[in-house]
Amino acid sequence: MSTKDQLRRVILFGSNLEVEDVLLQQGSYVDVYDDDHTTLALSGQPCCNWNEAFNMIRYNVDKHYTVLCGVCSTPKKRKSAVKRIISQLNGCANWAWGMVESAKACVSPDLVWTQGNMVLDLAYVGPRVKLEPFSVILPGGKVYHECTLGKYSIIVGGATVLGKARIEDMSRVCGNATILPLGKVGPGATVGAGTTVKRLCLEDGDDT
Repeated sequence: MSTKDQLRRVILFGSNLEVEDVLLQQGSYVDVYDDDHTTLALSGQPCCNWNEAFNMIRYNVDKHYTVLCGVCSTPKKRKSAVKRIISQLNGCANWAWGMVESAKACVSPDLVWTQGNMVLDLAYVGPRVKLEPFSVILPGGKVYHECTLGKYSIIVGGATVLGKARIEDMSRVCGNATILPLGKVGPGATVGAGTTVKRLCLEDGDDT
């Protein structure tokens, strides 16, 4: 296997078919690990558990692995999964966090990326948007100019975040919800499906 092929090998912790699909379309070699033994990868093969992946990375120090976290159901579960990966691979120098940008997304070239970000199929990301670590825009999510997505935040498909809004750490904007311009969500807030929000912050009450 060539060096280029090795660099394209990805370890995906937590089955996520949308993420796997993007990676395969881009020509990456994807190994999917999930603790639910009934879970199948897109290849149709059962997923091995996370501990097998941890051991593989630990004991193959001559290889380099790109690691992604596919857990996107809630910010809390995503953060817990990322912390587990970091803890288990502490001291290993042969891996790094990857990022995912779908070729089917519309992404401004000045998007500010950080580790663990994912922008999936048919997402829109406008100019001067900043993605803080491990934030995710799922298929069909839209984030307009000069917005910031905090750590572990999740924009669900069909959600729209309008210009200069801030989604704080550990927050989630659900399907078909809209965050108005200059809006603020979080930290730790969930915007319900189909709602329109200017400000939703636990410390000062909800304003929908």
